[in-house]
Amino acid sequence: MKVNSINHYVAEVTDYDYKDSAIVDVFKTHRVLCIRNENPVAPAQLIRLGEMFGEVYSHKLPLPFQSDAKLWVDGERKVFRVSNAVDKDNVPLGGLGNVWFHWHCDASHEEGEFHGTILYNHYNGHLANTTFSDQAAAYHSLDDQQKAEFKNVTGHHMINHGPN
Repeated sequence: MKVNSINHYVAEVTDYDYKDSAIVDVFKTHRVLCIRNENPVAPAQLIRLGEMFGEVYSHKLPLPFQSDAKLWVDGERKVFRVSNAVDKDNVPLGGLGNVWFHWHCDASHEEGEFHGTILYNHYNGHLANTTFSDQAAAYHSLDDQQKAEFKNVTGHHMINHGPN
């Protein structure tokens, strides 16, 4: 495993075998890891990587997603397919349906103890410009008056798969 520190918050990891638990220490030093490997990574490897950090969440999506097996890469519902690709019959192959989605957030809007997200770019990485933000850090940077304004604010996020 080779580590290139891009800045205090981001590290680029290359030549990683998805078995070396020293990556947990690299993560503790930085907050965002970009693992760059040329070889494909199997879902089981992604799950084992996540388990080095703790329990991997098994997602329970609301209807109509619950029974849609094609959205899941694995049988335990731990690896979700985030894609707007469609098959030959225009049936969505991933969680974004067939819509173009400009942003998304990973678990920060849900109840629970979530401490990280692993995003695996299967193909066309050059098309997926990604920016990470720590919303807890953003909140803590607000002054008391701004925090008071947000105290009773609730937001809802969903993807519209139906007609507009």
